[in-house]
Amino acid sequence: MVSDRFTASTIAYQGYGRGLDVAVLRSVMDFATRGIEPDLTVLLDVDPDMALGRLGPQEPPQLEFFDPPDAGADDASDRIEPAFDRFEGAGQPFRERVRKGYLELAAANPDRWVVVSGDAPVDEVAAQILSEVRKRLRDRADAPSTGPDR
Repeated sequence: MVSDRFTASTIAYQGYGRGLDVAVLRSVMDFATRGIEPDLTVLLDVDPDMALGRLGPQEPPQLEFFDPPDAGADDASDRIEPAFDRFEGAGQPFRERVRKGYLELAAANPDRWVVVSGDAPVDEVAAQILSEVRKRLRDRADAPSTGPDR
């Protein structure tokens, strides 16, 4: 199975980014997933300024987390949709904490993580990911069997 997000996203965004207790989050994630972990997590690491530039020409607004006065109104046309989601609009310090969190998670478990620079052109990034996945699959095929897979 391939997934674009898993428990590491919760740890990075809520733990490192929002400052929630990482140990508590890990415990909740472990309970929710029954201890299942990805065999491989590919982290596309992109310089924060480059990532922001890919989102649009300017810094996203600092979003306030409150209900507008007409919250609950049935007329959706009265609602203003921000150009950025709440994570993108949380500001540069938040994005830097999340990136630091992901990099720390990757460094703590190099057997299950690979960090790929997302700063390169798309075809180079794709080639590096494919190379890493193939390497991991070869390594896994060459490893002695320790019992049935999950």
